Amino acid sequence: MNTESVRHVLQLIFAYGVFPLTTVGVFAYLVGAIARVIRDSSAPRSLTGAALPVAILAFVVFMDADPNASLAEALAAIPFWARFAIGFTVALAVSILGDILLGADSDTGAAVYCLFMSMTGCFILYCLVSGILSAVHVMLLGLIIGGGLYVILRGFPGRRRPA
Repeated sequence: MNTESVRHVLQLIFAYGVFPLTTVGVFAYLVGAIARVIRDSSAPRSLTGAALPVAILAFVVFMDADPNASLAEALAAIPFWARFAIGFTVALAVSILGDILLGADSDTGAAVYCLFMSMTGCFILYCLVSGILSAVHVMLLGLIIGGGLYVILRGFPGRRRPA
């Protein structure tokens, strides 16, 4: 086996194995995080916050005959580094917002956090359904790195840390 064939095999493994599994893994992580928040809070409010974006997604997917064309073009016009920065910033913002909202004694905070996490998950799901995942993969990279660094350095949002 020469170097070129090894490169080709590795590209296939990553393009058709690791990348889709990572995308599904991020979505599963978001669903798990939402489930944990719902379990630890007032279930009806948090469940409504988590379900609302999914209900909206059902209408968005069927509203336009080809909605992904304009979204894919708009995303392609954004520079590579800006797409990465958007994903990274969204991850940090949702995580910091989660710390703030879940740290409050109100059930409203948990419901709003579930809403934001569900919106992020629905965006990933929309990209999968509409076939524009290749246009947002750099944003997902920023999302994974930003969220992962936050969890590594600060822990899961909302967890009480010892003083």
